[in-house]
Amino acid sequence: MRRDGIWFAEKDQQGSTHLYSLADFKVRKDLRIEKGYLEGRFGAIPFLGGIDQLIDERAGAEATA
Repeated sequence: MRRDGIWFAEKDQQGSTHLYSLADFKVRKDLRIEKGYLEGRFGAIPFLGGIDQLIDERAGAEATA
């Protein structure tokens, strides 16, 4: 798959969704994109859990910032 065919979606604090392409990043050709994505290297960090957990984590992060 080409880099310009991979897109990420990320929500901001106001709930707006932003789209951006993997082509926006300078990545080595030998990089395992799936691993980098799951590690949060490209933003749009995957969240696999309940919405309550996400809200609690965001509230905790904002309290420490």
